[in-house]
Amino acid sequence: MLDIFISNLSDVSIAVGLFVASYIANMCFSIYYNTKILQQEFDKQKIINSVLKMIAMSVGLVALTTVITFLPNYLTMIGLEISPEFTESFNIIAIVSLFIGGVYKYIKEAFKTFQQILNPTEPVSPSEDELTDI
Repeated sequence: MLDIFISNLSDVSIAVGLFVASYIANMCFSIYYNTKILQQEFDKQKIINSVLKMIAMSVGLVALTTVITFLPNYLTMIGLEISPEFTESFNIIAIVSLFIGGVYKYIKEAFKTFQQILNPTEPVSPSEDELTDI
């Protein structure tokens, strides 16, 4: 059981790294886009809130991964027999699916903002849904 837990934490550390990298890429592009192209005032509080969000999400995802790792063993312990093959597949699928959504979201936003930086239009007052999330 401990081997599975350590293996899952190792896999999660890579996934957290990918999530953090995509989030930071989006933050960097958004800072430039919002301050230089949209001419918005730099807001240090937005950066602080983004970093806090990134940390909270990363810690929460690691905690959720811990639950996912131990859940099949708990179910077996209380009498629900689960095959080892299912447990292994369940761990892999659940852990990967946790991170795919977040990584995809921030890669997509970072790419969109990067394109807007490369092909800027005249600065206008953007609507709320046009603002890039940082």
